[in-house]
Amino acid sequence: MPRTTTIKVPTETHARLLEIASEDDQTMGEIVAQLVKKYDRERFWQKVAEDLERFKADKAAYQQYMDEFHEWDAFTTESLANEPPYFTDGEEI
Repeated sequence: MPRTTTIKVPTETHARLLEIASEDDQTMGEIVAQLVKKYDRERFWQKVAEDLERFKADKAAYQQYMDEFHEWDAFTTESLANEPPYFTDGEEI
């Protein structure tokens, strides 16, 4: 079992955590851990979106990136058109 510690939360938050934990048949610690993981993912993707917006703001750099992207995209589409699939029949989706 992982080590634990105590955190202070508002009474309303504690009550709601207790309800959720009971409804989901989990401990409050498990609920908090899941929420922290979810928050971390949300923060990560928010930062990615912010970085992309900053990148797009540099019109020249973004255009250069998109030009190169389209060159590679056309190359792979043309060169792989007649390639056999890289999976077996059992793996095909």
